[in-house]
Amino acid sequence: MITEIRFETTESGPLRPNEERVHDVRITRDGQIVHVILSTNEEAGRGMRHTRDEYQIAPGTAAAFLDSLTADFGIGEWPTDFGSPVLEGRTYEITIRHDDGTVRRSRGTVDLPPDGEALRNAVIGLAAFKRKPWIF
Repeated sequence: MITEIRFETTESGPLRPNEERVHDVRITRDGQIVHVILSTNEEAGRGMRHTRDEYQIAPGTAAAFLDSLTADFGIGEWPTDFGSPVLEGRTYEITIRHDDGTVRRSRGTVDLPPDGEALRNAVIGLAAFKRKPWIF
């Protein structure tokens, strides 16, 4: 059984002021959603800024979503790499934790996993995110 999924999406390329660079979304079976955004500060070269928002949804809703990853999205059949070589652009890594302690990862760049758009919409529909999370 899946206990947690984490989507880490990163934008690469030249650093510009006040630009989001990483979105990290973690969803747990107990209903906790954590969305962390790493952004450049307003002046280039002056460090990074972290924003962390937490949401609580019903554990039953979270469990149904995590169960749908296997039943509806076939996440267990995904290859570990959906990537294409890119020098600049968006990359993602998905980490799936199971109750038996196993961890499975898939990563990608240009190509989304099967039903990636539907999965993105399902995640975004779980909570009233303050900022729309990057999922893929």
